[in-house]
Amino acid sequence: MADSNIQYQQILPNFHLILNNKDRERLFFEFIFINGGSWFEKSGDRGKKHLLEHCLVDRTKEMDYKEFRDYQLAKSYNLNAYTSELNMGITLNGHYLDQTEMLNLLFNLAFKPILKQLTLDKEKEIVLKEIVERRGNPNYRLFYQVMKKIYTSDSLNNHEVLGISEDVEKTTINDLIRLQEENLKKSQLVLLVSGNIKNIENIKDKILNFVSIKNENEILPIDYEAKNKIKKFKTKVIVSNLAHENAEVSVFLPFKVDFDRAAINHIIDRMLFSYYGNIYKFLREEKKLIYSMSSYRYKSLKMLEISFTSSLEKVKEILENIKNMLENYKNQFEFNKLDIFRDNSIKQLRMEKDKPFYESNFVIDYLKGFNKIYYPDDFFKDLNKIKNINLNLILEEIKNNLNKAQILIVTKNKQAKELENWYW
Repeated sequence: MADSNIQYQQILPNFHLILNNKDRERLFFEFIFINGGSWFEKSGDRGKKHLLEHCLVDRTKEMDYKEFRDYQLAKSYNLNAYTSELNMGITLNGHYLDQTEMLNLLFNLAFKPILKQLTLDKEKEIVLKEIVERRGNPNYRLFYQVMKKIYTSDSLNNHEVLGISEDVEKTTINDLIRLQEENLKKSQLVLLVSGNIKNIENIKDKILNFVSIKNENEILPIDYEAKNKIKKFKTKVIVSNLAHENAEVSVFLPFKVDFDRAAINHIIDRMLFSYYGNIYKFLREEKKLIYSMSSYRYKSLKMLEISFTSSLEKVKEILENIKNMLENYKNQFEFNKLDIFRDNSIKQLRMEKDKPFYESNFVIDYLKGFNKIYYPDDFFKDLNKIKNINLNLILEEIKNNLNKAQILIVTKNKQAKELENWYW
């Protein structure tokens, strides 16, 4: 069931419109090429999608890049573009009274970009500098150093959007045209609109005027899932001069990330690992072993990651406490607080609705993840259906998978190598 102020419509087989009407002065647009990201680049094109993204928003048919910047300043527009592993996008926001003008601009940038050699030369230089700067960042280097050691070489988590400098250097105008044609031909196209929307029919007409489908079979599914595989290990220790003296620890546990479990998985996270969660409270308030901890669910890996940072000498104690609490969840878990956590989650998420794109991003996340139309109010209803017996089933599943956990420890302290032969 749709929230009263948010609508999803599939206008064409490859075009999805998400409207989020809000009474505010600023109107936000986001145009997304789902499956238009750098993951889909072929050999010889590595990094060219990122360069294309820069060029898409540089100029228009009527204005060069200097005039275009002055125009944006005069109109109070904020225009940006981005490239991720799987997607590419253009964001634009301005005053709601400029809806028609902004919509025209956005669709022309996405469908009829002006790709000039002058633009390519300028943005190529900028992107090559960006590659050097980011790859010189110790945190960036450490991140991919770790990814290469724990994920297979063909995994999404090992993929760098920045690509290969030599490929970027060789980029031609024809390359940019070809890559943008691929985006339009193979991507699922999504338009998110949030704010004081004055003319919905105008938006739909614009879509039908610009979008054409040549071969529906070439369009990738909206819930396309890239390969992502973690290597086999029990305890892996990575010692790096780029890391911190303290140990950064992650525990990967087999875990189902299914659409039907969205609400209960959220509650499990909140009741275990959040600021008020009982494992976090025990380790921080009672044992004083950690400052913070977090958790993340990977649909592609079918895993739950539990992360924390601590001094090296406390790592084993913390991990053993986590394992003990999950093994003895029937005595440790605060089942009597389900209603409190449920109400807290609903209030927190309702407050998130104040953000311009929260509701539309919620809808698109479930569309991309599961090819399901799911609204925040649907999520709230599912939260209200959760019973303690549901929590028991998930916690028992976690308990039964504890002996399959994979433990990762990253630090600059060489003494950590002694932990490679240890397992909880």
